[in-house]
Amino acid sequence: MNEKQIEAALSGLSQQRPRAPTASIDDMVRTVVLLQKVRRQRMGITADPKPQPKKQLSAGTPVKDKNKTL
Repeated sequence: MNEKQIEAALSGLSQQRPRAPTASIDDMVRTVVLLQKVRRQRMGITADPKPQPKKQLSAGTPVKDKNKTL
């Protein structure tokens, strides 16, 4: 092989990206969900954990006082 052929082969290979079939990804997701359910049952957790509500910060109501100056 000469240098041009090697460069062409390497550039062609660099454009190839392995992709997992969607069916196997779906199977993996189902397996993870099933394993989580089994783990919860073994640990005695009956309900799915609910996400904690995010706390909202507020500055409160401003106090208007004419005697205060900066």
